[in-house]
Amino acid sequence: MLQELKIKGFAIIDYLHLQFKPNFQVLTGETGAGKSIIIDALNLLFGGKVNSEYIKSTYERCVITGIFDLVNLVLPDKLFDDLELIEDKLLILERVLFADGRSRCWVNGRLANIHLLKSIGNVLADFHGQGEQQLLLNTDFQRNLLDYYPGTKSLEIITELETILSKLKLLQKEKDELLYFHRKSTDSLELWQFQLSEIDRLKLKSGEEKELIAEKIKLVHSEELNRLIILLKEHLNSDYHLPNLESLSQNTIRNLKSLSNIDKKFETWLSYFSDLIINLRELGNFLPNYQDSLDYYPGRLEEIEKRLNEIEILKKRHKLESTEEILSLRDELNKQIDTLQDVSKDIEKKESEINFYLKELELKANHLTEVRMKTAVMVEKKVNKELKELNMEENRFAIKLERLSDINSHGQDEITFLLSPHKSEELKPLSLTVSGGELSRVMLALKTVLKEADRTPILIFDEVDMGIGGRTAEAVGKKLKELSKNHQVLLVTHLPQLAAKADNHYLIEKVISADEINVQVKMLNEEERVVELSRMLVGDSISPTTLKQARELLFSSKQVGTV
Repeated sequence: MLQELKIKGFAIIDYLHLQFKPNFQVLTGETGAGKSIIIDALNLLFGGKVNSEYIKSTYERCVITGIFDLVNLVLPDKLFDDLELIEDKLLILERVLFADGRSRCWVNGRLANIHLLKSIGNVLADFHGQGEQQLLLNTDFQRNLLDYYPGTKSLEIITELETILSKLKLLQKEKDELLYFHRKSTDSLELWQFQLSEIDRLKLKSGEEKELIAEKIKLVHSEELNRLIILLKEHLNSDYHLPNLESLSQNTIRNLKSLSNIDKKFETWLSYFSDLIINLRELGNFLPNYQDSLDYYPGRLEEIEKRLNEIEILKKRHKLESTEEILSLRDELNKQIDTLQDVSKDIEKKESEINFYLKELELKANHLTEVRMKTAVMVEKKVNKELKELNMEENRFAIKLERLSDINSHGQDEITFLLSPHKSEELKPLSLTVSGGELSRVMLALKTVLKEADRTPILIFDEVDMGIGGRTAEAVGKKLKELSKNHQVLLVTHLPQLAAKADNHYLIEKVISADEINVQVKMLNEEERVVELSRMLVGDSISPTTLKQARELLFSSKQVGTV
C-alpha cells in the first residue's frame, strides 16, 4: 500500500506530505483545487511522461517521493529481489524533474532508470481515469480481461501456444535456410557431378604426377644414363691394367691404419674410408638393377606424356597446382553431393516436425476457445449481476467470440464485449453503445468480478463518477467499498455518495495569497467530513438542513460500509 506521498515544487503545489491508510481513501475539493494534480504526481512516480510545465514557476526542479509498504504483497518475477528493501519491507521511490526536461529516479536510495519505475508501477498500481476507461473499448484489452478471469487455464494455454509458436518459428527458419541452401546447391549439382565424373575418369593416384615426371626424365635421358652406368661399373669392377675404386680404397685404408697407429688424428679418416668401401659395394649391387629398369617398352614415353597432358588440362581447368589438389577437390565434390542428399532428408524431417507442431497448435487453440467460451458464460452472468447493482439493470452485457483464420500467440479468437441499452434491443460493441458514465460502470463491474485475480495492491480512480449521480452514484460507491477489501483504493470524486463510503477522507484546498498559489491537504475528522459532504451536496449554501443530510449520508454509509 501507499503509506506516504511527498510532493515539492510540482504544478501549483509548494510542498505536500500526505499519509495514507489501507482500504478506501477519497480526495475531494472544489474544481481546480489540485486533486488530479496529486494523481498526476503518482503517475510520474511510476515512470509517467515528463513535462517541464509540471515544475512550479518558482522552482528549478520538483521532487516526488513515495513510500510503500510491501508486507503481504506477492511480488512477481523476482522484480524486487535486488532492491535491498529496508526493514519492514518498505519501498521508497523518488523522482526529480528538472526545468530542461531531464529527470532522475531513485529506488531505495539507488539511482535507477525509468524502465524500472514503470515495471514497479505495473505491479503496485492500477490507474483508472478517462484514458484507462477507453482501454475497455479495445478488443485486445477485452481479451486479456477474459483470460485473466480466476480459475481458468487460459493463461497456461496461452503460454503453451507461445512455446509452440516459438518452436514453429525456429523450425520454419531452419527449413527456409535448408531450402535456400538446397536451391542454391541444386543449381550447382549438375556441374559438381560433371566435375566429379571428369576426375574419376582419370583414376588419379596420390603422387602419380611426380612419379610420371620422374619416369619421363629417365626415359628422355635413358641413353646418357646407360653410358654413365657402364662407366661407373667399369670403375667399380675393373680387372684390367687400371685398379678399380675398391682396390684403391682398400690400399688407402691400409695406409690410414698404419698412420692412425702412430697418430690418432687419422682415425676419423680411416672411418670415412671404411664406410666408403661399404657404399661402393652397395652401389655396385644397385647399378645392374637400375640399368635393367631403363629397359622400357616402345611407346611408354608417349603414354606418359599423354597422361601428364590430361592431368595438366584438369589442373588448368580448376586452377590447381597438383594431383593432390585435384584429389582434394574430388573429396570436396563428393562431400557437397552427399550433403545435398542429406539436406533433402533434413527438409523432410523439418516439414514433419512443423506438421506435428501445427497440429499441436490447432489442438491448443481449440482448447483455449473452449475454455474462453465457458469463461465468457460465467463472466457474462456475473457482470450482468454487477451491472444490475450499478443501476444498469436494463442493460445486457455479453461476450462475443469470433473465430479467426490464423492462430497467433493469443489463440484463434477475436473477443468483443457487447452491450445493449435494453434487454430487448440488439447487442452491439461497447464502442458503439456506451456513454462515459456507462463505460466507467462497466469497467467497475468487470473490476469487481475480476478482483480475486487482480493482485495490484493500489487502485487509483479519477473521473470514475463522470456522468453518474443519485442511485447510480450510491451503487458505484458500494462497489468501490467492496474493492477496498482486497485493495487500497484512492478515489478523486465530486460526488458525496462516493466520498461518504471512504474509510479516510482528504480535503484538497487551493490557497491563494498575494504572492502565489499553493495547495494544502487535510485529513478530515468526522465533523469536518460532514461539512465537506454538505458542501459537495449543495455548494457553499451550507445550512443546518444540509449538514443533517450530510450526517445522515455518512451514517448510512457506515452502516452499509461492509456490504
